[in-house]
Amino acid sequence: MARRAIIPTANAVRWYAQKGGPQPLEVLLGNMWFYWGHGEKSATDFFAALKNKNITPDQLLALKDEVLNYREKAGAWAVQAAPFCHPRLGTMKVEMKQDPGELSNVELVEQLTAIRESLAEEEPEFEFSSAAE
Repeated sequence: MARRAIIPTANAVRWYAQKGGPQPLEVLLGNMWFYWGHGEKSATDFFAALKNKNITPDQLLALKDEVLNYREKAGAWAVQAAPFCHPRLGTMKVEMKQDPGELSNVELVEQLTAIRESLAEEEPEFEFSSAAE
């Protein structure tokens, strides 16, 4: 008798994703903050050790490597999470009626405010809500 693969339906996958624990982005951010926190503690320990006259250079180098290792790991998780947290900026055509160098400060601020307001009115590309909501 041939074995059949069990393929979950899209609804089952969605249910497990929503009810079965943290969302993937939450895991990415959690790992980033975990390593960042340990890196901050290690940095504090490193700077305290600099004031200690009894510490050897090898011990200082080990503490420095620990700080860099934690920060490198935090950065790696941040890189993975970034596309989901920060929308990619599309190209935008901005037309100025005059050369900005010829505008008074008031006119320049008015134009920049208008650009900022037009950007704020655009719909976000995505919304994120945690499973706890």
